[in-house]
Amino acid sequence: MTRPASATKQPSAGLAVDLGTTTLAVALVDLASGKALKRTSAENPQRAWGADVVSRITAALEDPPSLKEMSIAALKTCASLLNELTEESGLCVAEIAIAGNTVMEHLLLNVSPVSLAKPPYKPAFKGAKRLVAKDFGFNAADGAGLYVFPVIGGFVGGDAVAVALFLGLNNATGPTITVDIGTNSEIMLSANGLLYVASAAAGPAFEGGGIKH
Repeated sequence: MTRPASATKQPSAGLAVDLGTTTLAVALVDLASGKALKRTSAENPQRAWGADVVSRITAALEDPPSLKEMSIAALKTCASLLNELTEESGLCVAEIAIAGNTVMEHLLLNVSPVSLAKPPYKPAFKGAKRLVAKDFGFNAADGAGLYVFPVIGGFVGGDAVAVALFLGLNNATGPTITVDIGTNSEIMLSANGLLYVASAAAGPAFEGGGIKH
């Protein structure tokens, strides 16, 4: 007996999102093996409010409605990239994980980042967020989760946590330095069972921003 099309279960996959200040990069991931099946990226549309996080914080402070606009813009682009990856694969996204710097995660979730504009640069939240993907406009399976990585501090965000987790810095056998160079950059040193992190703005120089030749 042939099962009706509606009862046919689609293969499931996960979506990993690198919520960069300049670029949004996504990967479709096989949940069983952890292997990236497809990748794509797009310019972060929030650049319309400024090329760096400080400019976007200022926009949210001076024009409060722009906060929601920035959130919608980023979510729409991420959802569009998801559709691009799943359109021909027949895969259904069952889990989404998003990591970005502290400001980017605040903007994505429509949480005011104004507390990050001055000392002590305290984020509005630090813990991980476990949400429902469809509530944020993602074409995902019913009940698919949306996980937003926890942040460490004002300018050390979920992207640094994701890097440390992926590289297993907590299990490093000797002093190990990891450098994540992005629009906002972090340097992490794992030594003697502790993780030290520093952050500084690098701008879009390493991504060719504003460079003619």
